[in-house]
Order: sequence, then C-alpha cells, then structure tokens
Amino acid sequence: MTNVEQGEHSDYEQLHWFGFSFTKYNLYGVGILFFAVGYFGISESERKLENIYAQARPVSDRIEGKPVYATGEIKSEEIGSEFIKPGKYFKILQSSEVYAWYEHETAKGNRSVNLGWVESPEDPKNFRFHSDDKKPFYQKRINLKPIYNETVTMVNGNESYKIDVDKVDFVFGLNIEPEAPAKENLIPGKYSFVGKSTLTTNRNLTLYENPECESEPKANCQRIVLSVLPSVEGEHTVIGDVKEGKIVPFNDEIRIGKGDLAATLDKYSFHTGLSNFWSYLRQGFLFLGIWFGLYVARHQFLKFTIIKNLSDTKSLGILAIILTIGIKLFYNYFFVISFLCIGLFLFASRDERK
Repeated sequence: MTNVEQGEHSDYEQLHWFGFSFTKYNLYGVGILFFAVGYFGISESERKLENIYAQARPVSDRIEGKPVYATGEIKSEEIGSEFIKPGKYFKILQSSEVYAWYEHETAKGNRSVNLGWVESPEDPKNFRFHSDDKKPFYQKRINLKPIYNETVTMVNGNESYKIDVDKVDFVFGLNIEPEAPAKENLIPGKYSFVGKSTLTTNRNLTLYENPECESEPKANCQRIVLSVLPSVEGEHTVIGDVKEGKIVPFNDEIRIGKGDLAATLDKYSFHTGLSNFWSYLRQGFLFLGIWFGLYVARHQFLKFTIIKNLSDTKSLGILAIILTIGIKLFYNYFFVISFLCIGLFLFASRDERK
C-alpha cells in the first residue's frame, strides 16, 4: 500500500511505498543514475568494439571472437537483371512501385488518405485509422528484390574466399555509392520510358510504364527504380570473420579498403579516433550524470560511503569514481550494474520503514 505523509504535495514529501520510504526527489536521482550508468556501459562497449578491428588477425590464424583480414585481388563475374545488361557490379538495387492509396500521418498527428508512389501497397479496407471498402486496392504487377553478386571472391595467395557483399562497407571504405545505370545498359522491355526527373540525381534511374505516369501519374501507374554498385579491381583488404571459406560480417559489417591491412586501418583510423574522442567526451558528461544522480539520491547512497569525514559532494564523488571504474572494467555487465544501483537504493530505503 502507498501513503504520503501529511503536508503539501512536493518533490520532497516522504513517500511510503510497499515498505520503502523515499522522496520523489530521491526517485529522480536514481532514475538519472540508472540512465547514466546504462548509457555509459553502452558507450564503453561501442568504443571497445571499435578498437578491436585494429587487432584483426590473418584468415589462416583465426581466433573465435576476433576479426580476421585477407589481402588480395578482388575478382567477380558479371551480373545483370531483366532490366539491366550484364556488367561488373557488386549489386543491382531494384524495386517496383505503384501509384496507390496510402495512409499518411503528419508531424502534428493529423491523418489522411492520399494517392502516391508506394513500394508496399496496402488494401484501403485494412487501413488502421481510415479503413475504406470503397477505395480500390491497387497492387504492383511486378515484385523485385536486390541482386547481389555471389561470385565476388578475394584471392589471397593460393587461397580464395567468397565475400558477402551485402554487408561490405563500400561507402566509407572505398567511397563508392550506388549510381544510376547508363541508359545504353538498359534492356528494352515493358517499362521503357526513362524518367527525366530522376536523371539529375545520378543516384538511380526510374522506368515508367509511359510518359504520363511520370508527368501526371494516375491510380495504378507502375514504375521501376534502378541503381547499381560498380565493382572494383586491384589489391584490397577486407576485415570481418570467416566461415566455411567465406568472408562474413564481424559485428554485422565487413570493412574494406584499397591496399594492404595498414592502409585499410589507416582509412578507418580517423573514424575510430573521432569515435573515441566523442566516446570519451560523452563518458565525461555521463560521469557527471552519475555523480549528480547519486547526489540527488544522497540520503540513500551516503550510507554506502566509507570515508565519513568528507563532505557529501566529495563522498559521492568518490562513489561515482568507483562506480565508473567498475563500469569500464565490467562494461559487458552494465545492465546488471544499473539494476544493482536500484537494488542498493531500495535496500537503503528499507531502513526508513516505520
């Protein structure tokens, strides 16, 4: 049962809740502490993981839980689709859209039903807020998926390894991004009209059923959006993991760079250094957050200080330092540490029971 001592309602009122006694102000403090400890642990985990790439080992010397690297020539065969002629691509990105009804919600929370280009159309009668049995359900007449080049291989001496190109960090590692395929590389077909408005972006190329579907689209118009990621040649290094003769992601990504391992690590070193800088800066603010959270809930946490002749601020500062060191040493268990802080808070609050 919950009850409140007599007096005005304020953040400093003494609350009695299921045998625990504290103020709202104390609750604010333990909330701040819980957030700061948890976020500090996440930040430290990310920083440690970022630095572990520098410890990559050769593929032949793989150790479980550590990244590996391979340096060599990247080779691949040509790939194509029903819309694009075969060429040297890592992947072909393609999707289809239909001009159909969709449910729209503005930033202010207003909802409406409009006609527009939709990649995943939904039957209007199944709309969440504006279901309508009278509006027709316009469906795509063709479904497309990205095509990944499964022949991409890293030739490393006498060894060769397939590469999971879907997870390779091409944008940062090699500064290459998907681009619009050249018009001469298109295969004439049902969607033969090249959209003029999309050519200026150089990111993709859009094929419409007819010119009207671009200039004045109407319900049930169809279009195809295409882009390609060109392949590369020469010596490169990939960092990831290896399983069954294939380079696969480590921490859900494969890093790539032109040249040897040193050049690849150097490519990412600025990113890693910047990541470390922001991580340490963030952790500095989070340390202050831990200290502040302890101070706001000081009535409970001062009971766990060892040195009694110091001021509250200094005593809690030492406790914050100890807690911070614990998080940095046992960052994988930051979630446990967060709940341990709550447990200590409740333990100290039990002493207040009447």
